[in-house]
Amino acid sequence: MSTKERIKKFILEELIYDKQLSDVEDTDSLLESGLIDSLNIAELIIYLEKKFLIQISDLDMIPENFENIEAITSFVEKKAM
Repeated sequence: MSTKERIKKFILEELIYDKQLSDVEDTDSLLESGLIDSLNIAELIIYLEKKFLIQISDLDMIPENFENIEAITSFVEKKAM
């Protein structure tokens, strides 16, 4: 399973509880649409740090890094290098 698939699976299964929203596109805004909130971001950060063995600093916690699945994937892949 790719990085993007793991991230998307976590978001859909653990953060978005409305199963009708399972067709979220990789470029759909998660923040602006209200699909995830600040508490979900905290849960997502914990997941990303554990799953991908990365450290996410306060400076990394900007909306651009968590805007959509594409942005999150890109951010994680850069941190993992």
